[in-house]
Amino acid sequence: MGTAPATHSLTAPTVNALADGLNKGEFVPFYQPLWDVQHQCWEGAETLIRWQHPTEGLIQSDTFIPVAEQSGLILELGAFVLRAACQQMMHWRQRGLPEGIIAVNVSALQIHQPDFVEDLARILRDTGLPAPALELELTETLALEDTPILIENLHRCQALGIRLSIDDFGTGSSSLARLQCCPVTRLKIDKTFVTHMTTEPKDRAITESVITLGHNLNLSIVAEGVETATQQQLLEKLGCDVLQGYRLARPADAETTEALWPGRSV
Repeated sequence: MGTAPATHSLTAPTVNALADGLNKGEFVPFYQPLWDVQHQCWEGAETLIRWQHPTEGLIQSDTFIPVAEQSGLILELGAFVLRAACQQMMHWRQRGLPEGIIAVNVSALQIHQPDFVEDLARILRDTGLPAPALELELTETLALEDTPILIENLHRCQALGIRLSIDDFGTGSSSLARLQCCPVTRLKIDKTFVTHMTTEPKDRAITESVITLGHNLNLSIVAEGVETATQQQLLEKLGCDVLQGYRLARPADAETTEALWPGRSV
């Protein structure tokens, strides 16, 4: 297995530095595979963005995403990530890799744009990627918001065939009534519960409850932050559908991820 370059965090960059990095093409997509428990194969990958800074090296997204969101640059950065992800998945399909899904995080500002769905449809047309191969990941708070533009855009995405998931589930204050009405296809259990589920009974109970709740609502369940064989075995025993984390594969560039994909077993 190839080793991804080390990433690190810095002091939050200025808006000008972020804009300059965008203009110079310094942002690069990384991918972390998703492991299908039932079929014992890669189901797809989540797209993660990194900043290849000319002097500081590879910078993690938690350093610059808040600045991008506050400044509005997340619209440009988010559009870049969506297009790059769709292009990459289409490229993998053309190279004969098993057809999978590509997941992309979207921000509140992006999905509240009136032309968000039109822009998304254009990216799918331009890249040739079928809509069901794209999954948009929303934070729990965002997904269960009750604003007209959000609800309309989520249902329009669903009508196109795009998958929707709720990321970091369990960390917010979800309304089960809203969850039932929201057009999502899966829940991603937050890694804070997965990390301690083998030692903390409460975290195991929460994880098991989310899996049961999701399945009762006909939703697929992903566990994030799987780092040990014990965690993997317990999640499989509890019926989790998809696993993601360092135990299976670290985020890496497209070439490294592609090398992992075919015939990979863990």
